[in-house]
Amino acid sequence: MKTLLSLILCAMAVHSSAQSASITGTVYAHNAPVAFATVTLSKPNQATVTDSLGSFHFKDLTAGNYKLQVSHAGFHLFETAIRLSLNEPYHIKIMLSPNDTLTEVV
Repeated sequence: MKTLLSLILCAMAVHSSAQSASITGTVYAHNAPVAFATVTLSKPNQATVTDSLGSFHFKDLTAGNYKLQVSHAGFHLFETAIRLSLNEPYHIKIMLSPNDTLTEVV
């Protein structure tokens, strides 16, 4: 009986790990990739930074609704809502717009 229960639990763990969602994307400005932009994802609160090619990746997410935010000095905050489905990778291309207003004098 213990062996059967162990096998069932292992099968459930493998099955549940195989059913996850992911988000990949690239951040651009002026048609060029933006490196070191901060990308934040709600539920659970996760953050990452874009690489030198402007790319980012969130993996092992559950299906559901998320809010994605991208910020970088000199650009307006980008926000969007995303709905993820299991086993369907979500890819997004983000174009940041310049923030021409001076917000602080040093």
